[in-house]
Amino acid sequence: SDPAEKYKIKVERICPHRDVAICSIQNAAGKTVPNASIEKAHKNVVMRDEVKLLGYPVYAPGHSHYLVDSKVAKIYVQNAVNKFEIDNQIRSGNSGGPIIDSDSRVVGIALEGAQKDTGNNGCLFISEIDEVLSSDAYKI
Repeated sequence: SDPAEKYKIKVERICPHRDVAICSIQNAAGKTVPNASIEKAHKNVVMRDEVKLLGYPVYAPGHSHYLVDSKVAKIYVQNAVNKFEIDNQIRSGNSGGPIIDSDSRVVGIALEGAQKDTGNNGCLFISEIDEVLSSDAYKI
């Protein structure tokens, strides 16, 4: 509710191969940690599923969150990591933003944006996040 408010975070887990870090917000004395949660989807997305990209690309004070309707345009494996591509541009600063399904449940996170002639608007399947969360190998 206060975009000027800043919080410290702690990196709990990290997986460079998947390009993802799991962080927690640290509770400073006298501050209440924001409670914003989104449920995980019960199934993986498939081609042409309708999804929404959320986040704060190119954020500046006074900007609201970013929300754009998309569809799953491609499913692929890259370096043994399960990914999908959406049919809208993932802009700079939107990496890590959730991708939600039509039931407002998380199906993945934004990873990278495509360039005019290269790359993908790539997203990480939520099952890949589950792997990071379930393995002690990624604990910090």
